[in-house]
Amino acid sequence: MKKFLKRLGIIFAVFFGIMVVLAAIIETPEQETKKEVEQTDEQKTEQALQQETNQKTKQETEPKAEAKANNEPKAKPVVSKPISEHAFTEYDKENYPKVYQKWGSDWIERLEAHERAAADKIANSDNACDSISFIALSDAKSIPKQEIVVFVDCANGERFFVSDKDLNKELKSQSEQAISDKVALSECREMVKRDAKYPDSVDFKLLDTSVQKSKTHGNIIVTTKFTAKNDFGAELPYTAKCLFTPDGKVEFEYIK
Repeated sequence: MKKFLKRLGIIFAVFFGIMVVLAAIIETPEQETKKEVEQTDEQKTEQALQQETNQKTKQETEPKAEAKANNEPKAKPVVSKPISEHAFTEYDKENYPKVYQKWGSDWIERLEAHERAAADKIANSDNACDSISFIALSDAKSIPKQEIVVFVDCANGERFFVSDKDLNKELKSQSEQAISDKVALSECREMVKRDAKYPDSVDFKLLDTSVQKSKTHGNIIVTTKFTAKNDFGAELPYTAKCLFTPDGKVEFEYIK
């Protein structure tokens, strides 16, 4: 009998232990619901914190972006420039017989239309021109019955050359295309030294150096005096003149 009771106690103890373990492993629906609620509350808290952080970042960023936008340079409004009523030329046979002979009536019509298109382009663009005073055919740059190039002169002395291709580009005056005085002076001195028999002996006279600029043509003329040694070691005075054009041409000569 004692053995039976002892075994029964052991069996009861084992059964109770199993029930405890199962109770710990298997959660009730209420417990699961409670945990889900707790997790939802945590997620809501995290979302609220994230929204608050985003709002602060937005408030800090917007003034900076607005300040940057205010500091950015604004495009200048283009004001149409006046065109003189005497700016255009009527190429009739009586007054322009040579032009008529070279170009013919069809190309004369194109020329007159091109002049008006060039004037409108310059008048309604942001450039160095103040008002258009005169427009005419450029004989030097044009090719009869092939390519029309006109020059447009402004009241402030600026000049533009305009071809058919230039009508679709940003136009710059001759003076705007010219190289700087500093570059012109430096290149002129380099040409003098290259031409000298003894380059190391060249001594430029700063007070006898000048840089002149033609506003209409855009040419830069540098005139500089210097001394250089000859074959006998004697220092002789010289004067050099350098010409730089907007289209890249360079002329160099000595002046006696």
